[in-house]
Amino acid sequence: MLKTGIRGVPFITLSERKPRVWITLSGCNFRCRGCFSFAREPIGELMTAEQVVALMKNAAKDQYGDTPLEEAVITGGEATLDREYLVALLAQLHEIVREIVLDTHGYFLDDAYLQEAHRGGINRGHVRSQSL
Repeated sequence: MLKTGIRGVPFITLSERKPRVWITLSGCNFRCRGCFSFAREPIGELMTAEQVVALMKNAAKDQYGDTPLEEAVITGGEATLDREYLVALLAQLHEIVREIVLDTHGYFLDDAYLQEAHRGGINRGHVRSQSL
């Protein structure tokens, strides 16, 4: 069970080609055959949304200087496991990133969650198929 307000973050990845970042959140409620993501297990440093964004901003400044981030991809594991956490993360990313992409299996995304994510700044979504 996840503790609300904190998630395991195994890594934050910066692109070498353009100002883009991938934020990987650990934990998943499915065990899909063929899943290659070790982030499906609860691993990584436990971080609040504020800590993730602060770390990401510092790393991006070191990598890209004052160039604004074009894109942030939130992935996992499963990014939507903790709705409150994801909404808090989106609220902060929306201020500093031009485009936010959510990579999800979609299981938790009802109309209300989708609307909340959209208001939070999600521009695009990638829904993975499930093979349970």
